Amino acid sequence: MTNRGRPVTRTAWLMLGLALAATHAGAQEPLTLAKTHYASAAYEDALLALSAVGPTVPESQATEAAAYRFFCLLALGRTDEAKAAVAAVVGIDPSYRPTEAEASPRVRAFFDETRQPILASVARDRFASARQAFDRGDLVAASSGFGRVLEVIDQIEQEDGDVAALRTLAAGFKDLVDRTAARAEAAGAAAAPVDAEPAAPPDPGADRVYTDDDPGITRAVPRARALPQWSPTALADSGIEFSGVIEVIIDRAGKVESSRMLDSVHPLYDSLLLRAASVWRFKPATKDGTPVRYQYRLGVRVGKDS
Repeated sequence: MTNRGRPVTRTAWLMLGLALAATHAGAQEPLTLAKTHYASAAYEDALLALSAVGPTVPESQATEAAAYRFFCLLALGRTDEAKAAVAAVVGIDPSYRPTEAEASPRVRAFFDETRQPILASVARDRFASARQAFDRGDLVAASSGFGRVLEVIDQIEQEDGDVAALRTLAAGFKDLVDRTAARAEAAGAAAAPVDAEPAAPPDPGADRVYTDDDPGITRAVPRARALPQWSPTALADSGIEFSGVIEVIIDRAGKVESSRMLDSVHPLYDSLLLRAASVWRFKPATKDGTPVRYQYRLGVRVGKDS
């Protein structure tokens, strides 16, 4: 067959076949067709079929399509393009690795060797996206994003100092986000209307938490109140002073019942401070000489001269 005097090329026939396949029930999808061509060592035809895989396919299919593109490029000796294809696979699914059924030991070794250096870059990109979600107040996306950062880092076989610092930073942000979301959820539940009988008048003898505003209160006095050391992991945090406020509830024996950050010092330092506060000890507060539960607040500053 000719087209204005020119022969129809093999590529044109393949493109025509792909178009016809989309119009017939039971026809092979581009990814299936690409696998068929790859099994027949028709790598160029497989690449052409893969070019028809749309951007809206599920993540699993997108990963598989990118992986077969890598297989084809490496089989054709197009090494630089094959490395770029590995980056595409890792960008979609950092946990993907070719199976024995999919590739030979040589191909799997090439993939793994190329994949490892890329993971750190993917982790940094995902951290940046999670941080953007955090900054705009999208706690759900931020928590999921920081969790994905940690999942990517878990794939790295040898963590250097930068990766270890990124892990610490992502874990600190995730902890902060999850605690903030939990407090917001608890506050929403408390504010929700409940169909119930009117509450009874408060019992004057009920256990309560006293503050400095209550008359007759003698403040709790710290006996053991060590603060964790501040060790900034990011160069941008060095030489900067951070400050915040922690609140703890002290029981009648002088032990800490609970703690929370009223004002964040730094996402990384907050989690360390809350853990340290759990073992603080005090001479208990008293009201008219009797030990009582007490709300204790402490301003904390780190950085610069700390």
